[in-house]
Amino acid sequence: MSGGPAFDSDGIVHGIDVASMGREILQKDKPSIQLHNGIVLENTSITDVYSKIINSQPSKN
Repeated sequence: MSGGPAFDSDGIVHGIDVASMGREILQKDKPSIQLHNGIVLENTSITDVYSKIINSQPSKN
């Protein structure tokens, strides 16, 4: 799920799934992007993860 949190097997959030494998190849110089089990992650805090999830939800108005 692009844009969602990426968890490890212990339920720890490692970041946000931001793109496909191609982004890792195109942005090797960007230290906030890493490859983890075939998912490209943007390293971020849990607060940022929750904020991005909440802000990505469609408005109910």
